[in-house]
Amino acid sequence: MEVAVVGGGRMGLPLACCLADHGATTRVCDINARLVKMINAGESPYEEPGLDAYIKRNVRAGRLMATTDTSAAVSQGDVIVVIVPAWLTKDRDIDYSVLKAASESIGRGLKAGALICYETTVAVGGTRSELVPVLEATSGLRAGMDFHVAFSPERVKANKVFDRLEKTPKVVGGFNAESTARAVQFYSEYLGVETLNVGALEAAELTKLAGMLYRDINIALANELAALSEIAGVDFHLVRDAANTNGEAHLLLPGIGVGGHCTPVYPHFMIEDAKRRGVPQQLSTIARQVNDAQPARHIERLARAWGPLKERHVHIL
Repeated sequence: MEVAVVGGGRMGLPLACCLADHGATTRVCDINARLVKMINAGESPYEEPGLDAYIKRNVRAGRLMATTDTSAAVSQGDVIVVIVPAWLTKDRDIDYSVLKAASESIGRGLKAGALICYETTVAVGGTRSELVPVLEATSGLRAGMDFHVAFSPERVKANKVFDRLEKTPKVVGGFNAESTARAVQFYSEYLGVETLNVGALEAAELTKLAGMLYRDINIALANELAALSEIAGVDFHLVRDAANTNGEAHLLLPGIGVGGHCTPVYPHFMIEDAKRRGVPQQLSTIARQVNDAQPARHIERLARAWGPLKERHVHIL
């Protein structure tokens, strides 16, 4: 099995290592020449538990290599996995520009019969409406007939990437039934994890967003309850522990917002898309507002407790 992983970032490179570890000849494609050079030298460009050993082992075995020439790598690939960033526009809508540029490079090298699996989180319907047309226009081939397309969202977490890749079920949805079946077979064999066939591309896209939104909304609830507890003079952590004993509640911890790259960003993909579809997501919108307001709220708390904060020294542990 020949695989091209387009995007050698903190999620893409460990995925490529796991595919190589399961026997696939895996080419990492990235525009960063320094990263490509380090991978080919058997060196880890990131700090991630286990990554260094995975790279060394698979580069030595000839199963892992890297290149800046995406189209050339794709032309040799039976499967192409895409895991490049999707950002927000200034209007807080999804920016497909990086994904579309990657899809153009893929299309230029795409051969008939190949499977393209997108893992980057997108809005519901984004793979079918925004990315597949780029692949078809660039390659001259037809999705679902000449090549196959699936969506299988990354579900990993920094510093626990390999543990998640090895244990977390892989959600898979396809352009059509054959695309889905091909992707299920690929991930089952070359990641060795349980695969969840949810049918369509759109179902897999929504699965990822639903998990993000659940976390965002529940952290917002915890932040509001923590603020109320403070005014009421009670310890929210004691309240939370007690509430979670009834078997129905699962209150999360409050904080100064929501950590990581994903959760503060991805809900906007669905919020803006749902607004256009005429089904505004009110809870998700409010949760983003609540969580975005937390840094300012906690700065105000510090100012009340310590007085003016100007010229205060901050120690980061």
